[in-house]
Amino acid sequence: MHKLNLSPDVFFSLFIDPELGNAQALQVNRDDCKDAMLGLIERYQLAGKSVLSLGSGHSFEEFWLHETGCDLTLNDIDLPVNVDLCQGDGMTFYHGDAAEAFGDIPDNQTDLLYISSFHPDELRREAIQADFVPRRTPEQSNHYVTWPDGELPYHRTIYDALAKIKDGGLAVFQHYRGGVCIDYNPHYLDAIRDQFESAGVQLLEVYAFRRSTAHVLVVGYKGDASHALAFSKSLQGRPEIKTFHGRYQDREISADVVKAFDLANEQIRPREVFGIGAPANPVEPDEKPQLASAAPMGFFDRLRRRFLN
Repeated sequence: MHKLNLSPDVFFSLFIDPELGNAQALQVNRDDCKDAMLGLIERYQLAGKSVLSLGSGHSFEEFWLHETGCDLTLNDIDLPVNVDLCQGDGMTFYHGDAAEAFGDIPDNQTDLLYISSFHPDELRREAIQADFVPRRTPEQSNHYVTWPDGELPYHRTIYDALAKIKDGGLAVFQHYRGGVCIDYNPHYLDAIRDQFESAGVQLLEVYAFRRSTAHVLVVGYKGDASHALAFSKSLQGRPEIKTFHGRYQDREISADVVKAFDLANEQIRPREVFGIGAPANPVEPDEKPQLASAAPMGFFDRLRRRFLN
């Protein structure tokens, strides 16, 4: 694990250096994330906050946190740029396995834990579903259940990272692959709530794409239940989330967002929003729910097409 002190202005400027052959693609991805990120920043008043982001990669989304004055601590196992060119002050970058960085990051320090596409977590979720699907009961199969009861939703590294959030801070997670369709698996959000609570975090809000419910935006509040409820009520006058997962390829789908959980509103729960065991938009028998991945169809996509019948 290497702890690097970097200039955020130089760090982010390197991604759009015209001498880089992929500069245009990087800029497109950054621009694609703009509306989604500014929506998050506005709703949860994140401007100027301290942020810990795990698996930040090319930091397409974290750029917009920087643009709104956030103090960033980033982590990734790969170096996205030549860090020798951006040595300085203003941003901390942990190069290496996220779990190894935790010993250097104090608990109860950050306003926001932001995770978007943390690969070990997503691959774990894919593997759990791939293992469970062929073992389902006939009833589970008929209702397209893909998440087993009693399985923890989040990777241990993410769970441990929740300790880094200060009281009154937030966890904001979105997943690019390996997602769980919450219309077919409403119990999955119950499992998230339970795992969050064991770390002192209350499930605050969950959003999903109406036609691709494996794509979810999960928001948690660090603190006791009464404070979380008060914060949830304070959000009622703020603009709702209209999109997330900015690099999702189908703009029509990513602009059709439904709130599936709201701590302050008992009527907004996946079972009420979607109905138990029923999708938001029923599909014909030969159609299948979309997978939470911006990449071409992979192993788990093919597996789901085989078993979700």
